[in-house]
Amino acid sequence: MRKDLRPLSTGEAAVFCHVSQVAIYKWIKEGKLKAYKTPGNHHRIQVVDFVKFLERYGMPIPEGLLTQSKKRILIVDDEPGVIGLITRILGSIDEDYEVTSALDGYGAGEKVISFHPDLIILDLRMPGMDGFEVCQRIRANPETKKIKILAITGYAEVGNIRKIIESGAEHCLVKPILEEELKTWVAKLLYIRRR
Repeated sequence: MRKDLRPLSTGEAAVFCHVSQVAIYKWIKEGKLKAYKTPGNHHRIQVVDFVKFLERYGMPIPEGLLTQSKKRILIVDDEPGVIGLITRILGSIDEDYEVTSALDGYGAGEKVISFHPDLIILDLRMPGMDGFEVCQRIRANPETKKIKILAITGYAEVGNIRKIIESGAEHCLVKPILEEELKTWVAKLLYIRRR
């Protein structure tokens, strides 16, 4: 295992263990899981300590954890304010994420080619090419079909959510975006392999 892997947040550790962040905090407090605090009072867990914890309690070690590298996230939304909000939330999770954005579907297509994102956070309603078409094009291309897609929408009709999932998105969040929900889904999609 590489020693230079970035530390995990409690949210990422919770996703790996399929438990809540409260359980992670409890294990840290009880001394079962070794962690340190950042100057901002956030817990961080070294990967080597997390792997030892998983081994000690007979829990599976996710493959993506051992080959961790800087993850790339593309935010696609026609509202700059939403892009700014998501960027700030992502910055609070992990300053090592590479984040870029596009304001429409055509810009998203260009960024997918040049940026090679691991995850796309994709708005459904945009001028020109909407999120449904962007998602379908990504899934139809053998070179991009494995990119994770987290849809977001201010139009939470059941039909829209069903349609974007059928188009290939892993999940759809409803605006206004809840910080903890976004953090949980980003961690889940970036570090758990697609089935």
